[in-house]
Amino acid sequence: MLFEINIKDPKEKLLLKDVFFMDSITELMDVATAVLETLEGEREEMGHELSIRSQRGTHIICRLESINRAMQFKYALYDHLMQLQKTEFGQIA
Repeated sequence: MLFEINIKDPKEKLLLKDVFFMDSITELMDVATAVLETLEGEREEMGHELSIRSQRGTHIICRLESINRAMQFKYALYDHLMQLQKTEFGQIA
C-alpha cells in the first residue's frame, strides 16, 4: 500500500510531504507504535504534527515537541523500510 507522511509546524504550515510503500496498515501501525513509545514523553498538544494516511484514511496523527522529534519518527520508519528491503533482496539472491 502507498502511504503519505506529512509533517507540519505548530502553525499548520506543511514542512514535509513524502510517499512510501508498506505491505499493510497493520505493519505500519506495529512500527509506528514501537517508535512512538520511544518518544512517549515528547508529545505536545501544540507541537509539530506528524500524520500518515493512505487511500483508506488517516492512520496516525500525533504532535511532537520539535521538528527533530518528528524527523526521528520519519527516520525510524524509513530505517525499518530499508531493513525490510534488504531482507527481501537477500532472499532473492
